[in-house]
Amino acid sequence: MSFTFDELVEDEIEVTRDHIERGSAGSTTACPVALALADHFGAHRPGAVGVGITTAMIEEGSFNLPAEVSNWIEAFDNANEVAPFKFRLMQP
Repeated sequence: MSFTFDELVEDEIEVTRDHIERGSAGSTTACPVALALADHFGAHRPGAVGVGITTAMIEEGSFNLPAEVSNWIEAFDNANEVAPFKFRLMQP
């Protein structure tokens, strides 16, 4: 997988109902946001994508997550009801 920085920050990432249903709370590699990034960028081998509360780690580097994504992750991790959404990565 190889993308330019512009491609990474311009692409809109979609977290679907399927990502939410398959996601694991508290997991950096299997939360719905990480699953959506892996699907979007075709990075399905272990360790290719990781997500923290404020940062997404992809082979090309680390990128900031918008505040609304961080809030969404916290809600999911706390077993609150969440809905599908879309977001863009931010410049580190």
